[in-house]
Amino acid sequence: MEEEIELTYDLLVKMGCDLAKYYHPYNPKRKDPDSDTCFICGNICEYGFYFCDYHHGYILLKMDRYRNNPELPKHEPAIPSARNIRMAALPNTLTDREWHETLIDFDNRCAYCGKKNSRLHQDHFIPVILGGGKVKENIIPACMEDNLSKCGSHPRDWLIDQYGEETGSQKYQDLVDYLESK
Repeated sequence: MEEEIELTYDLLVKMGCDLAKYYHPYNPKRKDPDSDTCFICGNICEYGFYFCDYHHGYILLKMDRYRNNPELPKHEPAIPSARNIRMAALPNTLTDREWHETLIDFDNRCAYCGKKNSRLHQDHFIPVILGGGKVKENIIPACMEDNLSKCGSHPRDWLIDQYGEETGSQKYQDLVDYLESK
């Protein structure tokens, strides 16, 4: 029978696990020990180790690797974020040409506030968390402030919060009409 190994901060560091920083007892992100959400992504924890199934499984793989091959180098690439995992499952067909055409359509202005900006973000009109892919029918230019403010909100709700019912609804409909024409 395999020896049970207790999961501790020191063991994670010794294994070279890139999640050790989340497990450190003085980490300000560390939630209440009785919390049932993952340190990293906020998903529900099943095992009581402060990590969701995905991140807990990653640690178990690292533990098995360490147990079976302690002489191997301890450095591995970081695990993908929950957002990147979601994005990998969505369509990603936007070309540079389509993006530049969209910038021309909006005169290099934010689609939400209209500010002229040389560093516009490719905003997912329907956010990734709601299933919006990186396709020409879903990407519009947004200034950093609006893109970060909108985050994972539904665009209609966010626009109404920002501009009020009438103006927000009109801006939303204008953007929907533009994207449907693509």
